[in-house]
This record gives sequence, structure tokens and C-alpha cells, in this order.
Amino acid sequence: MMMKLFLCFTFAAVFSQNSPAQFLYNETDARASSMGGAFASLNNGSSAVFCNPAGLGSLNHNGASVFFEPALYGLSEITTAALTYAQSFGFANFGIGLRTFGFDLYRESKLVLTAGGSSGDNIRWGLSAVAYNVAVKSYGSAFAFGLDAGIQADIGEMFTWGFTAKNITGARIGESGQKISRSYSTGIGVNPSENGFIMIEVEKETWGAVNVRFGGEFNPVKPLFIRAGISSEPVSYSAGIGVVYGIVGFDYAAVVTDPLGLTNKFELIFALH
Repeated sequence: MMMKLFLCFTFAAVFSQNSPAQFLYNETDARASSMGGAFASLNNGSSAVFCNPAGLGSLNHNGASVFFEPALYGLSEITTAALTYAQSFGFANFGIGLRTFGFDLYRESKLVLTAGGSSGDNIRWGLSAVAYNVAVKSYGSAFAFGLDAGIQADIGEMFTWGFTAKNITGARIGESGQKISRSYSTGIGVNPSENGFIMIEVEKETWGAVNVRFGGEFNPVKPLFIRAGISSEPVSYSAGIGVVYGIVGFDYAAVVTDPLGLTNKFELIFALH
């Protein structure tokens, strides 16, 4: 309990200093979260605007999603919510996402506009324009703008490689020029069978340690997906399920972060054919 109270005060205080703003806390995708947070090689509908924008290049229909994380590490004061929508135009796909994270004393908001497409049958690309906002109680708010980019490539019939770079322009926020974190992620996805998918990914933030993520998904029967994963920085263990019925899907992820505790994530996905 004392550690969780300390976390609340840390969120309120640390961001008024000269440390990077934490916009990279962006696992607003329950499917990816349940597989250790791996997403670079994942094609995941409209949620790709927050993961790897290249994932939008595989979309062949319109789509939308609603994401909610009610209590970070069990702290009901700290929530995350996100909405996404993607439109397929044949020649390219375009998406929009809005995310908010935080609590009364500190809140981050992000608006993402994404364009994604494909080159041939095997290569997908994506580029996102991102608007950031940080609001700190008693300190005011500030805006910044940046770019994310990504690429995915199918290697034969079993493998997919992905790479994404977040905040490649090095955006800074506020009069003090506070840095917004950059990150680079690359990973391989493997389809050993029609009913299974495995991913391994490496992420490096410019100010942090290397994070290794590993996860998998199994589809035992048509409407049900079972998922699990692990990540190294911080050490966390995840599991979840997905259910698809017609044009509606539901994903749930449970993530246990050592030593902070459990975070539950919920998402509704709509395939608007």
C-alpha cells in the first residue's frame, strides 16, 4: 500500500522536473498487452495507430475500438481510456486515435493521425502524426507534436518482421523543453500453425534499459483466443482472452508487474465491413 501511495505522489511530482514525459506508456491494446506487450509484428486493426502504424496497411475493412484500463496497478485514481477508428480506401488506409492517461494531478493526452499502406503483397508501412498534451495541476498544460513510423514485412508464409520508431522527431514539450521519450522496437512473429501465433520483440527507449517481450496466441475453437506473455523491463507477466462474434470482438488482458501489482485491460473491437 505504501508503494502505491508513493506512486501517486511520484506521478504528480516527477514530471515537473527534467525527466522525459512518459507518453510511451501506450499499451492501449488489450491483445498486445496480454502477449507481453509485443506489437511490432502484430496486425491489429484500428488499434495499430497506437502500436505499429504499419499494421494499418493490412486493413481491408473499416474498424473501430474502445479501450479502458480502470486502475493502473490497482490504483483506481489512475486510468487509461482510448478510442480508435480506421477507414480503408483501397489505395491506403487512414486512422485516428485519442488516448488519455493519468489522474487529477497529472494527465497525458495523445491524438494520433495515421496513414498506412502496402507495397506489393508482403510489405506494409505506416506513418503517424502525433499531438501530445500534458496537464499538471497548479502548473498548467503544454503541447508538442511529433512523428511515429513503422514497417512490417512477411517473410515466407510463417514469419512476419516488424519495426517501429516512436517520436522520431525528438519532440519536446513545455517552455522548459522537457523531452518526450523515444523508443525503437523490432520483433518477429511466427505462425507455426493456423491456430497459433508467437512473437518475440526487443524495445529500447533512449533513456531506459532494453525490454525483451515474448508472447503467444492460441485459437482452440473459432470464436475464442487464449493469450499469454512476459516482458523483462519492468518484469511483468500477462494473460488474456479474446472472443469474436460477427463484427464485434472483445479482448481482456491481465498484467502483473513486479512488485507493483495487477492491471486489468478491456477492449471492444468493431469490424465495420
